[in-house]
Amino acid sequence: MGDSQSETGGFDAATAGRYHILSEIGRGGMAIVYRARDNRYGNDVAFKLLRVELGLTVTARRFAREIRIASALEHPNILPVLDSGELQGLPFYVMPLVDGPTLERQLHLVRQMDITTAVRLAGEVADALSYAHAQDVVHRDVKPSNILISQGHALVVDFGIARHIDMEASERLTDSGIALGTAYYMSPEQARSEKVDGRCDIYSLGCVLYEMLCGSPPFRAASPQAVFGRHATDPVPSLRAVRADVPASLETAIKKALSKSPEGRYDDPLEFKSAIDRAVSDYRPSWIKRLRARFFRAS
Repeated sequence: MGDSQSETGGFDAATAGRYHILSEIGRGGMAIVYRARDNRYGNDVAFKLLRVELGLTVTARRFAREIRIASALEHPNILPVLDSGELQGLPFYVMPLVDGPTLERQLHLVRQMDITTAVRLAGEVADALSYAHAQDVVHRDVKPSNILISQGHALVVDFGIARHIDMEASERLTDSGIALGTAYYMSPEQARSEKVDGRCDIYSLGCVLYEMLCGSPPFRAASPQAVFGRHATDPVPSLRAVRADVPASLETAIKKALSKSPEGRYDDPLEFKSAIDRAVSDYRPSWIKRLRARFFRAS
C-alpha cells in the first residue's frame, strides 16, 4: 500500500477526492492498474494509470488514444470505460472491477480447457472483435492476458495499441520501428510492421484458441524474433497430435485462422465463430460416446 501511494503521489488530492487507492492489481509495460474506491458511488473500480517513467514519451499519446478508443466501444464482451482524466499530468481511465481471472491465469490452472467452453469463450471474443472492426478499430493485441473471465463469460480489455483501420502509416504509434503486440499471438504481417486489418485479430484469436485446447501457443521459441520467424514460415503444429479428442473440423477451422497470408483467413471474426461452432455442434465428449455405444449394444 505504501509503495502504491508513493507512486501515485497524492492520489486522493489529485483526483479531487473522487477515487481512493486501495491496492495494486497488476502492471504491464505501459500502465499500472489499481483497485480504487469510487467515493461518489461507494463501489470499487479498476483504475488504470500510465506509468510515471513513460509519461513524457510517445507511449503517453498511445495511452491517451487507448482511452479515446475504449470509451467509444460499447459491447457486452468489451470492458467499458467509466471515467477518464489526468493524475499529475499522467492519463488514467476507470473501468468496472471484474472479480474473475484473466484467461492467462485460468490457463495456468487448467492448461487444456474443455472443448465446448474454449469454443464458447473464443466465440464471445469474436463477437467483440467483429463489433470493434465494424467501428473501424483493430485491437492488435489479442492474447490471454487481455481477456477477462467474468461469471463464465469473456471480456476483451486493453485497446492500448488499437488503431483505426484507415489510419495512414505515418500516424502509426510504434517505437523505434518495433512491431507492437505479443510475439506468441502476433500475425506475420503485424510482426513485419506492415499495414494490418481485422484479419490480424483473427490470427491472434486463432492462436489463443489453439492454446486453450492444446495448453501452449502454436509457436514457441527462445526469443521474440525466433517466434516471429516460426509464425512466418512454420506449418501450424497438429492439435490432434497433442489432443486426440479435438474434432478434425475444429482443427481445420483454427488452421484457416492461422493462415500465413491474411487472404487465406476468414474475412470477419463472426465467420471464424460460425466455423468453430459448427465444428463442435456434433461433438460429444468421450464419456457420452461410450454411454451411447453401450446403450445401442444393449438394445
